[in-house]
Amino acid sequence: MSTTKTAQQAIDLILHQGLRETKVRHSNVLQLEASIPGKHNKQGAIAMYRSKAQMAKSWGTIYTSKEAVHDNYATSTHWTPNVFNYLTYTDATKHYVKGAKEQNLSQINTLVVDVDYRDAEERQAKFAEVWDTAMLDVQFLPTLILATTKGYHIYYVFDEPVFVRRHANGKLPAVRAAKAIAKSLKQYYAQKLPAVDVTCNSFGVFRVPRPDNIE
Repeated sequence: MSTTKTAQQAIDLILHQGLRETKVRHSNVLQLEASIPGKHNKQGAIAMYRSKAQMAKSWGTIYTSKEAVHDNYATSTHWTPNVFNYLTYTDATKHYVKGAKEQNLSQINTLVVDVDYRDAEERQAKFAEVWDTAMLDVQFLPTLILATTKGYHIYYVFDEPVFVRRHANGKLPAVRAAKAIAKSLKQYYAQKLPAVDVTCNSFGVFRVPRPDNIE
């Protein structure tokens, strides 16, 4: 469907500057990471999962650099495209990931619409319908459409990440605003595509871009 370069470009586009460029240890990049003037240089963490079954159990791996993500995306199926302040493991063997909650978001990079059909055959038959729905508003086009096992994940990536800051009253206005936009997006799609999951967690786990799933 696509190329390795395209998948890596999609990953970088989604993550913005939310992760370090290179690994802290054992980096294969022979260059010093420099701060970009005027850019937000806070580094966070994401989680990646090697299968849907492992994702359902929160059995994943935590990454804090784009280099590490590039090294491992091809063997992963799912990830958290929005960046968290930190993530931790709940067990000594470092299998189970903890902390992927909206209260721990560092920055919101993307909103994703989840379209889920009965099986892969119906998914393929409905692609034109999904495409036509996504293209109805030329001023608000999706950034990326990924094929899932039985449907599609439609990514809307922000030009700039939305940084999450907690107010003194404990509220997260950026999260509230992003959830409202996500709700409107899902409702728009649901009017035309009954297969849209309108209850899907807006800041949850979605398919990671790979050469074999980029439509």
